[in-house]
Amino acid sequence: MKRFPTNSKECQACGLSCFTDLKEAELAKKFPNLKGMDVYEAKLFPNIGKIKSTPASSGNSHHTLWPYQQAKPWKEFRPISDQSL
Repeated sequence: MKRFPTNSKECQACGLSCFTDLKEAELAKKFPNLKGMDVYEAKLFPNIGKIKSTPASSGNSHHTLWPYQQAKPWKEFRPISDQSL
């Protein structure tokens, strides 16, 4: 189990990283733990869960999403092809 210096960091680690800016999402893929991951897009609605702006070193458009227990956020996301960038 990974330990974090503050409760807020541990809470954030339990959420899903989201970006409102596609370029920042692409830049985040350069981080070692995200290397090789694909970028997906979604239109999120309040019934999915709670979302909070959590700016990161990859950019200010970073948000963290904590889905509700009954939510199925994976049904909302679609892959973005490299051609659309």
